[in-house]
Amino acid sequence: MKQALIFLLLIYSISGISQIIGETTSGGENFKNGVCLTDNERKIIGEQLSLNIAQLKKEGIIEETASKKIVQFGWPVRKSEKLNWINAFGISNYVDQNTTSAVTDYNCGDNSYNGHKGTDIFTWPFPWYLFENDLAEVVAAADGLIILKQDGNFDQNCQWQGAGDWNAIYIQHDDGSVAWYGHLKTNSLTTKGFGQRVEKGEFLGVIGSSGRSTGPHLHFEVYDDDIYNRAHLIDPYKNSCNQLNNESWWADQKPYKESRILALITHHDQIRMTCPLSSERTNFENTFSPGSQVILGSYYRDHLVNQKTDYYIINPAGDIVDTWERVSRENYNASWWNSSFNIPAGGQSGIWKFEADFLDQHVSTPFYVCSTTIDEDNDGFCADVDCDDTNPNINPEAEDIPNNGIDENCDGTEISTATKNSFSNDKISLYPNPATHQLFVNFEDLKLSDFQIYNSLGQIQLNGNLSNNSIIDLKNLRSGIFYISSQTTDNQSVRIVKRFIKE
Repeated sequence: MKQALIFLLLIYSISGISQIIGETTSGGENFKNGVCLTDNERKIIGEQLSLNIAQLKKEGIIEETASKKIVQFGWPVRKSEKLNWINAFGISNYVDQNTTSAVTDYNCGDNSYNGHKGTDIFTWPFPWYLFENDLAEVVAAADGLIILKQDGNFDQNCQWQGAGDWNAIYIQHDDGSVAWYGHLKTNSLTTKGFGQRVEKGEFLGVIGSSGRSTGPHLHFEVYDDDIYNRAHLIDPYKNSCNQLNNESWWADQKPYKESRILALITHHDQIRMTCPLSSERTNFENTFSPGSQVILGSYYRDHLVNQKTDYYIINPAGDIVDTWERVSRENYNASWWNSSFNIPAGGQSGIWKFEADFLDQHVSTPFYVCSTTIDEDNDGFCADVDCDDTNPNINPEAEDIPNNGIDENCDGTEISTATKNSFSNDKISLYPNPATHQLFVNFEDLKLSDFQIYNSLGQIQLNGNLSNNSIIDLKNLRSGIFYISSQTTDNQSVRIVKRFIKE
């Protein structure tokens, strides 16, 4: 099957970048055209599904007459709770609406391939790392009955030609519609069997590359009843070029393009994302010594032309030690960008941060600089970054327990459940941002109390009172990235936190 992540290898010149930052490699995958199922394979599957449904009807498990109310699908994939990335998925192909050799998707674009009958959801970045560690899961888009499972087939294919059968699970919903979930990982399918019920959001399996596939992804295909031909094919997306159905089948339809950073990751060497699994190189690393080089990886989906990203390196004191920007010059379904940063030989030990601002996203990932190998509590964190090296339950990646008086994750703050936190409240604005000597704070229809400005370590740098259109004097605040925090005085007790840069 085609995963249309069409890329060119790009090496861009970067403006506004200091000498210690350098772009090293960039690019993505280039998946080939192909079909996920031959006509004969599709016919065999369809015949087996019809036989299975007939059996379930005979046994009274499926009603003879199903409701024709349209099913409202939830998203059929999710990242594992073990994965701390922002997300791990993108869409490479939609249903081909065009019956000729031309290609048209539901949005009147060409994000498909000829004759494609489903939605392809690919894993990104490091698809084989996600595959090997069961970090990309398939879940039921709607309630229904399992009417067929296929398992035990090879699941690491890199080309569609000559591949064997896929691993898949097939669900019939209460309205009689049927969803196909294909290319799953061998032996990852739910333990539930034929005729058993699953609920919306329930685990079905792990994304793999079984059958005719050029890399790990889910093929999600839907029919309005137990007749598996084009006349009964459903494209879950609503738009003017969807000729198959008039309504969206999604409870919350996603945008055609959803541009996001999926992860910021630090590495000890250059990465490689190719098929097969044995060729992929993650080179993950988050602990470095002074004088060493850090490879800074940023990974996107739907990365579109002229979209700008601002990057920052922040030292343990909260100072911006370097900043640069990158502007995408083409459109990509997914992309990756690696830059190198040389930690100064006398660089400060402690928790550093690699951060990025992209559209409305602010993403931050820590990395650790250690001048010692001492780790008294054997929790994997050197004494330079561990705020309590006698307790293995206290370290920079521990979960902070609310209201116990202990800063488990070493961020300088103690989390409280007494307030709700919002990092993207549209009713408060800061300008200019970046700021120099003054910061103007505008908040409409909000009753706010005193404010605090704190650095990336959670240390308060300034505080005072807020009134609408307040002006905050920043002349005594050094350059860096900061956060302004204020709590509403109404009964909702919502804490507003906004990020700004002091130049």
